[in-house]
Amino acid sequence: MRNLSDAVKQVMTLASHEGLHKTPLPWLTLVRADNPTTLEMVLYEPSVCIVLQGKKETRQEHTTFYSHAANCILGAVNLPVLGAVIEASPSEPYLCLRIDIDPSIIAELVDEHDLSGSAPNADSAMTLGAVDENMIDTVSRLLDSLESEAAARALAPLIQKELYWRLLQQIPARVLLSQLAKDSKYYALYKVINWLETNFSQQVTMDDLANQAAMSLSSFYAHFKAATGISPLQYRNRLRLIKARKLMLLQGCNAAEAGFAVGYQEPAQFNREYSRLFGLPPKRDLFRLKSHSLAEFV
Repeated sequence: MRNLSDAVKQVMTLASHEGLHKTPLPWLTLVRADNPTTLEMVLYEPSVCIVLQGKKETRQEHTTFYSHAANCILGAVNLPVLGAVIEASPSEPYLCLRIDIDPSIIAELVDEHDLSGSAPNADSAMTLGAVDENMIDTVSRLLDSLESEAAARALAPLIQKELYWRLLQQIPARVLLSQLAKDSKYYALYKVINWLETNFSQQVTMDDLANQAAMSLSSFYAHFKAATGISPLQYRNRLRLIKARKLMLLQGCNAAEAGFAVGYQEPAQFNREYSRLFGLPPKRDLFRLKSHSLAEFV
């Protein structure tokens, strides 16, 4: 059975320099940071992040999670969070596997093994899970499968399912991931949250969103805030600003263009809300990110 040091060596070979490293598997990204990073507002996409070395801090509004080589962090929906690598060095960099969550595979496993009835209801859409020797061995075999395209095609989907199954054996992860099954009362809420992630520029009312979730207005608001830590309006606004930041970083848009693209009609309002969320106006914020090589991590 492989151990943690084996997995660390594999990632060090595959991710030989700092940054986000795509793999032949569209649902697997390797992350390496050689130094601590500043706390940044980012969009945590539905995934499990398994840390093999170093330490990361993730803040979901009033809850702080610390992920390191003894645990992993899971998010079931798109969540605006504050994140920072807090332990890393060139000799012992922060190393992490980000594995996207596939709701269809989760739902299949929950149904096959009758897991939905064995998990209580979740509140937050983010939690920590344990990483034991069996999980590390699974991770190491997943990394082995990257050695050839044929192996990745044949073996990786099986290992992906095994990894999900191991997560579902843990109560915190099972509580969270079982909510992705269609018979969960949170399924409709999560669908609305994911709908907002792609329709953030639209003008929509709380009543519209509550109707989508088939909930009363008060119940929708309470469940939404419990899952994300913020209100639906705050969630939409943070999504807009995070998306606008990426447009400026990756596509070279100016502030007015980015603001308009994500739904802002007034540049002054966009600049004001951007500064409030990120701590600096757009131009200065982009200069800071680029000068400190942080653009890839946001």
